[in-house]
Amino acid sequence: MARALDELRSGVQADPSNRALLTEAVTLSIRHDHPAQALELLESAPKLESEPKEGAAVGRLRFLKALALARVGRAGDAAAILREGVEIPDLREGEDAIAALWEEVCPGEAVPFDYQFGMH
Repeated sequence: MARALDELRSGVQADPSNRALLTEAVTLSIRHDHPAQALELLESAPKLESEPKEGAAVGRLRFLKALALARVGRAGDAAAILREGVEIPDLREGEDAIAALWEEVCPGEAVPFDYQFGMH
């Protein structure tokens, strides 16, 4: 897996504006316990804030940044991103990753309605 992550990193460095490649690289970095690498990849990409927040790729990358921050022990920074707002238009019903992250980094605070996609 390390080789695959290195190849993804090289791909992102070659084309930092490719959001699909960046999303894949960041997702796999987090999934395979390399959240610091995920943050490094995100920092190397063009600024997310310069694009409309409505974009699915931008919303997903903001969520992944919050998740990576939480995984490197920066819960306060992750919480700040979630409090500012993360919108992922293509999120499926029953997906509770945003709510789970909220509960992790904002303990004792109710999960905002906009982050509740669970099938209850």
